[in-house]
Amino acid sequence: MKPLFRVVSFGLCLLSILSYASRFASGWISLCSLIFLPVALLNLVCAGIACSLKPKRWAWLSFVGFILHVGNLHAIYQFPKGETKEAEGIPLTVVTYNTHNFYNGKNCLPEAMDYLRGLDADLFCTQEGPVPEFTPEDTIQKYFSDWKYRYMSTEAGYSSVSIFSRYPIRKVEPIYYDTIPAVTLIADIEVEGRTIRLLNNHLQTTSVNLYRDSIQHPIHEESRIAALKQLLFSLKDNFQRRARQA
Repeated sequence: MKPLFRVVSFGLCLLSILSYASRFASGWISLCSLIFLPVALLNLVCAGIACSLKPKRWAWLSFVGFILHVGNLHAIYQFPKGETKEAEGIPLTVVTYNTHNFYNGKNCLPEAMDYLRGLDADLFCTQEGPVPEFTPEDTIQKYFSDWKYRYMSTEAGYSSVSIFSRYPIRKVEPIYYDTIPAVTLIADIEVEGRTIRLLNNHLQTTSVNLYRDSIQHPIHEESRIAALKQLLFSLKDNFQRRARQA
């Protein structure tokens, strides 16, 4: 029992090191960062078991494997410090929507905007539309008239990212990425004498939805396998692009 447990602890510690190092690597090894959560939890379980065994000197392997991922765990799970109180301020409703230029086999702009108006958004962030080249100004005026102020990125070669606001937009700093034709907008908006900072991000997709139907409802088993292979290649490339964006 003890020799087997030591092998498992040693293996989990190696997986932790590999998962931790994969954050700084490129290529297929970068996918190892996806397993950090189960590996960290298994190391914690092994550390508890090792502390109940004699000798306890092997417990340090599992503790090292867990400590490597403390930073990642803290980034995901943050516990409140003391009693939390709702901050005094101005209530705002912010809506974000990847529009795909309001096209899903047909023009869905009227139906989408009817729904969005019902949300009564003070700030409305869009990605991939409305695209000025394909959406006339009078159409934008008609459907986006609820928001007096707007900023639309129109840099050639990049997808459209926009902010529509009921409050004055004082400053916008666009960030254009080299890895993909996407944009992040950093905007300062004046709300009743106060300035708030709003980030509208359009980051690299994971491409999971692109292959979902082919994997879940394949024409035949070979097409499922082909879709899985394509998804793995896309994940590798897209995770690297997201890392560079971050």
